[in-house]
Amino acid sequence: MINLKYSFYINDDTGLNLLKDSLTAGPERYSISLDDKMFSVYLVKGKEMLHPSININPINRNVIFNRHYFDFDPSQLTRLREKYPIEYTIDWLEFSTENEYFAFLSDHKNDDKLLCYQDNSSEYDGEGVIFIKKTDKITTWREGMDLLISITTKISNDDRECTVSYNPSEDESVKFKYVVYSNKQIYDKVNHNQFDKQDWVKSAKGIIVYWKK
Repeated sequence: MINLKYSFYINDDTGLNLLKDSLTAGPERYSISLDDKMFSVYLVKGKEMLHPSININPINRNVIFNRHYFDFDPSQLTRLREKYPIEYTIDWLEFSTENEYFAFLSDHKNDDKLLCYQDNSSEYDGEGVIFIKKTDKITTWREGMDLLISITTKISNDDRECTVSYNPSEDESVKFKYVVYSNKQIYDKVNHNQFDKQDWVKSAKGIIVYWKK
């Protein structure tokens, strides 16, 4: 979502000092609504958007940082927009190899049109789909999930090495579908006679790119 009402881009010391002095928050107060629309302020270094970001909700008039909610006047963003306006487009790019990824960054490091990019790659090396057949002992997706997790926890240290998700499908009369996120070595060890394992697929390098119009 592109929100030009509040979008601004600052790339000089004077503007950064103005930003620091301009954005102020009120008392901590939790507030969220169903039409929640976030606006994020990122610090950019070498074209890359850094974390954590400052998340602002103009509708709820609050700012969220480190999971804490504070009152916020969105007109502060409007004033920054008036002084440092920016119009941009967004692309989602995927690279099959890291060499392609680094080549793209090298080609565009001095490109004024490239405002910044956000690395949106998976934190895992790859993923593999596993179908678990329904039996007298596995009648629900939760029971299949428990079986799969009981195996992955024995061959991985924690969720940073391997994690599992359940992918609901319309027809679950015969089997349930799960995705295992891990490196190939761990995935190869995830075995059971109830499993129908698909090939492990290496994660693509993906970034969100912001281009100046």
